[in-house]
This record gives sequence, C-alpha cells and structure tokens, in this order.
Amino acid sequence: MSSVQPEESMPAAGESVPEEVVPAAGELAPEEGTGMARGGRPSRGSVVARGFGIIAAAAALLACGVLAWITTLPGTKTDGSCDGIGFGCTPNQRDGMAILAMIMGLPALAVLVAVQLVVLTVLAFAGARSGVRAGIAAVLTGWILLAAVLAAMATR
Repeated sequence: MSSVQPEESMPAAGESVPEEVVPAAGELAPEEGTGMARGGRPSRGSVVARGFGIIAAAAALLACGVLAWITTLPGTKTDGSCDGIGFGCTPNQRDGMAILAMIMGLPALAVLVAVQLVVLTVLAFAGARSGVRAGIAAVLTGWILLAAVLAAMATR
C-alpha cells in the first residue's frame, strides 16, 4: 500500500523546524475587524469614534437642558406692556432668551465642541486606551473651560 502524504510533511531528521510567530509576553496579536491595534490596545480610530459619541451626547444634553429652561420662562409680560420687537416694545423673557441662545449659545456650543474634539484628539494620539474615558475627559475639560469663561464674564 502506498501512503498519501500531505503537502506539509514532517521534516526529516536533522532539519530545523520552523517556529510559529508568537507575540511577545503581554502583547496580543490584532484580530481582524475588532478595532484593536497591535499590543491589545484599541486603535486610534476606535478611541476617537467612541469619544466623539460621548461628546455628541454631552452637547445634545446641554442643548436640551437650555431648551427645557427656556420653555419654563414666562411667555407674556406680567406688567401688561407691549410684547415683541420694534415700536418701543421689548421681547418677553422666553423670546429674549431664545434670541440670546441663538445669537450667543450656538457659537459658544460650536467652540465648546471644537475644544472637546481637540482634547479628544490629543488624548487619542497620546495613547488613550478607552474612548469612553477620553470622551468624558474631553467633555469635562470643555465644560470647566466654559464655566471659567462664564464666571469671568459675570464678574465684569
């Protein structure tokens, strides 16, 4: 009888055996499609994507909070004076804050998100392991800077 040998046969006596490439201790091989880079670290894109999700959620939360606050303001004047813009009239509290939110709030929100994205990018390039933690750090940094600017404006 003849035996069928597979393509990868055993080496003959005295031949060297090729060793498998095994990652070093503490180093994990990347898996396809997992978002993990070499060494078991998340890829930079994965960190930025998760962090951006946290930043977007925080911006939406802030915008919803401002809108909810504006809707609680009175829609008419209590003294009965004219309501609106022009002809000696002034807007009521709700309309006035809505106008102020559009004129100052939207640009402030855009600057806030830009600062948070810069912080997130720096953290991602510095080797952050968690996109959620990097996103939270970016949001907290942006909100602290916003609070400092508002406090400085209030004391003028």
